[in-house]
Amino acid sequence: MKLLTSSYWSSLSVICTRALFFLFSLSLTVFLEPRFFGELAIVLSYLLLISSLANFGIESALISLNKNEIKSYLNTAWTLEFLKGLFVASIIFFSAEIMSNFVKKDLTSLIELTSIAPLILALKNIRIAELRKNLNIKPLFIIELSQVLSYISFSYIFIYYSAETKSIIYGYIIGCFVYSFFSYFCISYIPKFEFNKIKITRIFNFSKWYILSTQISILLDNSLQILSGRISSLAYLGNFERADFISRKSSGQIGEIFWKFALPAFSNQENPKKLFLSLNAILILLTFYFSFFILNYGEHLIGYLNKDIDIKEFLFPLFLISIMTSFSIMPSILLVSKAKTFNLFIISFARLIIISCLVAYFFNELSILLLIKIYTIAIIVNIPLAYFFVRKIIKIDIIQIIKPALMSFLGLFALSIIHYYLNINIFIHATLMSIFLAISISFFIDDSIKKI
Repeated sequence: MKLLTSSYWSSLSVICTRALFFLFSLSLTVFLEPRFFGELAIVLSYLLLISSLANFGIESALISLNKNEIKSYLNTAWTLEFLKGLFVASIIFFSAEIMSNFVKKDLTSLIELTSIAPLILALKNIRIAELRKNLNIKPLFIIELSQVLSYISFSYIFIYYSAETKSIIYGYIIGCFVYSFFSYFCISYIPKFEFNKIKITRIFNFSKWYILSTQISILLDNSLQILSGRISSLAYLGNFERADFISRKSSGQIGEIFWKFALPAFSNQENPKKLFLSLNAILILLTFYFSFFILNYGEHLIGYLNKDIDIKEFLFPLFLISIMTSFSIMPSILLVSKAKTFNLFIISFARLIIISCLVAYFFNELSILLLIKIYTIAIIVNIPLAYFFVRKIIKIDIIQIIKPALMSFLGLFALSIIHYYLNINIFIHATLMSIFLAISISFFIDDSIKKI
């Protein structure tokens, strides 16, 4: 029951915050030129890229501890988070000009401005990790909702005076400040500086491979935007950013929901086989149906808001990369929950090698579409490796993994036939998709979920 409650608040948090952000981002399509989206894509990708280099995996390390141990580690963990934020802010600020030269765009002042954000976020209440461990998600929902509302509100205010990229960054920084402030307002805990070598060693022993695997994943994800910025104009990159936002990144929020409650749920079970299979199937089904809907109607949505933005050529490649990614999310969560972070590192490193080799081979012919294909190939190759490591923890059959994908294909194929012959409108199509999805999910909800 506690898992279902946690799932409810996690789902509500992501649905509300992402829905607000989705609508906000769509509204920006009306106010901003495509080149501003290109600038924003490069600047925020660089911010996330540098942040990943100092990702200690502290929160995941705390969640992996026993419930009665977490409190004694909070001060040490908060100290590490603060030092990480200070380090990241310094690197971003002093490397702004180098990055601008690499992408061949004048973005120095924008990158310098974003450097304050990681330092503000580093001051957040570290007890957030304890709440995730105990599946107490409600306070986190309030904190995250406050961040998004302040981000959106202040961005609109700044856009009213000046419709440019800098206005969005100002709103983002204020949103980070509100997040850190509300983390103390909603959660009663005041951290202190603490250096405990034993505790630091234990945190790093858990997270050293997790750090590397996460760094590689974020490096690859954000290098897609940065490389795209180097080989294309800001306007063309802006078109891709709009397509990537409503397709791959939006479907990725489904995986974020599962990360929030599946990680502590797996860590609290000795043998999470049934739970893993159920959640994995539901995640794949949700991603398939959502991505299919965007594939059909994403172009109409963006085109309605701004006829100058053309995303048609990007939608199908991004659809493929979205559904392929859904197969590897739950294995990653399971590996982290069982402290098998070295296996996760091997998976990420294999993907890095594949992408690096293909990018180097096709370097003179690189385009955004070719980069998407390269990333998709790497993910497809990684899927068997991920489930190979999963089978070392829990015994599963290949048919148990393929079943939800087959159900998705059959359901979406049937919907496509209905849509083609009856020429139904978007509302009827969406209703039928919801019904098909609900029926499919019902096959995978069992006692492993209900009893927790």
